[in-house]
Amino acid sequence: MAESPAFLSAQEVGSFAYLTIKDRTPQILTKAIDTLHRHKSEFFEKHGEEGVEAEKKAISLLSKLRNELQTDKPIVPLVDNCVDADIWNQYLDYQRSLLNESDGEPRWFFSPWLFVECYMYRRVHEAIIQRQVYSCWIASVYPPIHDFDVFKESKEENFFESQESIDTLCLHLQQLRPARDLSEDRRKEEFLRLLQEGVEAEKKAISLLSKLRNELQTDKPIVPLVDNCVDADIWNQYLDYQRSLLNESDGEPRWFFSPWLFVECYMYRRVHEAIIQRQVYSCWIASVYPPIHDFDVFKESKEENFFESQESIDTLCLHLQQLRPARDLSEDRRKEEFLRLLQISLWGNKCDLSLSGGESSSQKTNVINSLEGLKPFILIDDTESLWTLLSKCKKTAETSVVRVDIVLDNSGFELVTDLVFADFLLSSELATEIHFHGKTIPWFVSDVTVHDFNWTVEHVRSSNKKSTSACGADWADHVRVGRWTYHDHTFWTLPHPYCAMPQVAPDLYAELQKACLVLFKGDLNYRKLMSDRKWEFTTPFHQALSGFHPAPLCSIRTLKAELQVGLQPGQAEQLMASDPHWLTTGKYGIFQFDGPV
Repeated sequence: MAESPAFLSAQEVGSFAYLTIKDRTPQILTKAIDTLHRHKSEFFEKHGEEGVEAEKKAISLLSKLRNELQTDKPIVPLVDNCVDADIWNQYLDYQRSLLNESDGEPRWFFSPWLFVECYMYRRVHEAIIQRQVYSCWIASVYPPIHDFDVFKESKEENFFESQESIDTLCLHLQQLRPARDLSEDRRKEEFLRLLQEGVEAEKKAISLLSKLRNELQTDKPIVPLVDNCVDADIWNQYLDYQRSLLNESDGEPRWFFSPWLFVECYMYRRVHEAIIQRQVYSCWIASVYPPIHDFDVFKESKEENFFESQESIDTLCLHLQQLRPARDLSEDRRKEEFLRLLQISLWGNKCDLSLSGGESSSQKTNVINSLEGLKPFILIDDTESLWTLLSKCKKTAETSVVRVDIVLDNSGFELVTDLVFADFLLSSELATEIHFHGKTIPWFVSDVTVHDFNWTVEHVRSSNKKSTSACGADWADHVRVGRWTYHDHTFWTLPHPYCAMPQVAPDLYAELQKACLVLFKGDLNYRKLMSDRKWEFTTPFHQALSGFHPAPLCSIRTLKAELQVGLQPGQAEQLMASDPHWLTTGKYGIFQFDGPV
């Protein structure tokens, strides 16, 4: 059997992985720290001095993480005691075991890019929850800001900036079937904590994030998580693994030396640690969480993306409404709309806040009118296979259940395009149930969490545009009756490639096996599908999946990393000659399918 190619990492100066670890991840951490600081008064108002202290600690942890990354320090284990910490730490141990003695410890610029990038986000989570000793499941000892999402603003901003396209999609969807007027308001419960706790938590989170930033910028050794969340041991074991891969002369894993994927993910996990501020108890026990443990430092960016895409969102919803009822469309027209909405979902993937450092990355043009001009930029188009597969599943399903799973990527406009496509699958009777998979914690700035999913459905439903609001009402109904199901699993925020899922998360693998088709959205999912290795461009997709075949699957991705397989001989060379940056700009896209048709 041929030896597997090397992992992508930030070792190669000038590569996309290198620039991500060197420039983009510190920028993301800086923005997260700024977000925490700007919410200081909010933390004080809710939790008092304790909220401010939590904010300071999170900033300190994130600053430390940033410093470790920027100075390529050894990658350290997670210490938050969350349920996934052991898995992360075991994976770090595994990375360490791959190193030669002279390599030293796993580092941010040396270890696999996919691992370090994911590990960065897990470290962001550790910085927020701030759990170092106790199980992070004990909520009573969580810091006040343990649930704060530092990426929430960016995700919501993306949504609002895509509003016109969302409205167009929703209108289009409503016209595919009779609109139902659902007026049930969803009440949100607020758990008020003592002001003292909130202020202290805010201070602590800012302190932790500042520390993380400093670690990254000065390329300090990557330190273990200390928040005691369930995934902390997993992260720390994976850090040990990265350390085992190093030669003795390499020292500890560092931000600029360890695999790009690992350090990038680890940074986000450290951000989470700074927010949850769990040093002792398990971060899964909510009664011991600090006041801000559920604060998302990326929330503002995500919401900003949504609002800035409002016009595009409205356009999409309008288009969708004009097609109702979809079940009455001719076979040719249904296929035409199926392919159109798939392409819209593809190009919605360009709105990635982690690549823009958390800055505005919204959809402001009419994507429907742009599709024809974008077709030449689709390098691999297996959409015909998807249509054939779903048509066959519909005819042969033994229980009349046709299940499609969508592993989500970005919130904001991209999430709306995914919801529009999912709605069309139901209304056109190509599927009977849709299962969405998102992240358990804020991740890669704009990745979808359960809050983002519910927030998006609610904001579409509450739109002042009739067609957009009608789409949101239908989506809320899909969730209520179970036609749509949202799942999150710790595995999605671990450093492992997806070929390790049967061993690390057999329950999740078994869940995916229930699907007729699994769609993997975005670049991070592609990197994990490919194990973030330097495959030859002509390597077959099936081979590069390294045995990961839970069900027929398709990657829907715009290219934002120096990794692509399944191309025709000479195709990559032609692209390189005409566009030297074709792998990293998001200009090109793929629909890459694996499975029987």
